[in-house]
Amino acid sequence: GCLGRMLGLAVQALGVHTDSSIFAIVGAGAMMSGSGRITLFMTVVMVEITNDLMLAPPIACATLTAVFVGNLFNHGYYHEVIHAQHM
Repeated sequence: GCLGRMLGLAVQALGVHTDSSIFAIVGAGAMMSGSGRITLFMTVVMVEITNDLMLAPPIACATLTAVFVGNLFNHGYYHEVIHAQHM
């Protein structure tokens, strides 16, 4: 969320007229879906929170990208918890 907000403010500083809170929402969704590898769920939750269907494509792209990048480095958070509890 914070990095998305900072990116939104940077884009505004470049002269593009946009709402920086949209960047914060997309960034928060990407962060949560990337750590837990829960793509579709996070997309639906973020769209329901904002009640704006027009945000579905950017949130979906951000969550998919976050999951793919996260998979390059390690398993998801919940997968690691299962291993830690020896289940």
